[in-house]
Amino acid sequence: MTQLCERAPRAVGRGDRVGLFLVGMALLSLGACDRIRRDPPPLPDATAPVAAPDEIEAPEVFTATDQGLWDGRPSLGGTWVAYPGVDRPERVLIRNDETGRTTRGALFRREREMDGPAFQVSSDAAEGLGMLAGAPASLTVIALRPGDTTSGGGAELPAEDEAAAQEP
Repeated sequence: MTQLCERAPRAVGRGDRVGLFLVGMALLSLGACDRIRRDPPPLPDATAPVAAPDEIEAPEVFTATDQGLWDGRPSLGGTWVAYPGVDRPERVLIRNDETGRTTRGALFRREREMDGPAFQVSSDAAEGLGMLAGAPASLTVIALRPGDTTSGGGAELPAEDEAAAQEP
């Protein structure tokens, strides 16, 4: 028996060790997949409020109601809308006025001036809003700001916004 154990490491070549390693990793991966199937992550509740409790609407920062369009192509970067003339990205609440569905996302400056609806909508935003490809929808977009959770009051502006608001 001792002789077999002494020969075993020599009998297994480098290729065999790599193969054993890969089989072991595959078994570990399959075990993880089984756990995921048994304990799926909870799905978001469609009736839950869209804005986080620490975010409030800030129409004084940005608000617009206009037509929006998703062109049907997949887009990168998550939930967003683009609008002409936006100075800097903003966190926003996007509402489809026709369906009443809302989602949170980002607002960016629309790079090119093109014919058609003013809001360019990402594929993720369109899905959240219930928009169909190529079908314009009336959208209302409102900026969001962190809420003041200590006093239950309004949003605090970042320092740069406070400085800009005090300039003549």
